[in-house]
Amino acid sequence: MVKKQTSRSSRSGHKKGHWRPFAEALKLVHALDLKSKSEWGDYAQSGKRPADIPKYPPSAAYKAAWKGWRDWLGTTDAIRRRKPWRAILFKQL
Repeated sequence: MVKKQTSRSSRSGHKKGHWRPFAEALKLVHALDLKSKSEWGDYAQSGKRPADIPKYPPSAAYKAAWKGWRDWLGTTDAIRRRKPWRAILFKQL
């Protein structure tokens, strides 16, 4: 008889499914000042990412709080500042 494993641990010793609270993870990621999903991917694969933050945050770990990559990286305001014509256009509609 094969015994089913009930909890898995990553190589770092982190139990899968026990993630840092979303707000704390968001604060840490914003402090990194990453500008794109690609930069996040590089960081996530670099070994510098804490084990309690998922490599792919829109997964089930943060699904309920997920608002998109701009929110995750903290680039929403930067996008609006670069394209002020968008705000003007949408105000007219």
